[in-house]
Amino acid sequence: ANRPTKSGKTLNVAASACIFSPEDASRKLIALTERDYFHQHQEERNECISCLQKLASIVMDSAEATIMIDVEGKIVAWNKGADQLYRWRSQEVLFKSYDDIIPVEERKWIKDYLNKLLKGQTLNAIQSKLVTKENQIIDGNFNATLLGNQSGEALMIIANERVVTGR
Repeated sequence: ANRPTKSGKTLNVAASACIFSPEDASRKLIALTERDYFHQHQEERNECISCLQKLASIVMDSAEATIMIDVEGKIVAWNKGADQLYRWRSQEVLFKSYDDIIPVEERKWIKDYLNKLLKGQTLNAIQSKLVTKENQIIDGNFNATLLGNQSGEALMIIANERVVTGR
C-alpha cells in the first residue's frame, strides 16, 4: 500500500491486519500494522551494493584486459589490465572508437564478431591480434559478452583480452 507522510512524500508500506476478540467478547478489535517496505529491505540492498562494488573493484584491478564498449563501438570503460596490455591509459582511450586499438586487417572480422554478439549469438573466445600504443602487434585471445537490460536490449559489450604466447 502507499501511504502519504507529513512531509508529503509517499511511502510504499507492507500492511497487515488482525481481528481479535477480548475475553469479554463484547466487541472485536482490529490491529493494523504498517511497515515501511523500503527500509525493511534496506539492509539487503546495502549488502547487494557492497557486493557489486567489490566485484567492480576486482574487475578494474584485474591483470586481464577488460574493456566496456557501447553499442556504437565507443570505449566507455577500461581497466588496469587494459592499461598494461595496450600501454594506453584510460584517459587516452575513453569514448574513442574500439577500432583504434584493433589492427586494420583485423577490424572487419572483429566487427562481424561483435555484430553477431549484438544479435544475441553466443560466441566462443577467438584468437586475434592487438595493437599497442607503440603500434606493436601482439597475438591475443579475445572473448566478449553482451550486457543487456531486462527487456533484452543490448547496452554494452564487455571484452576480455589477454596475450597469447606461442601462437
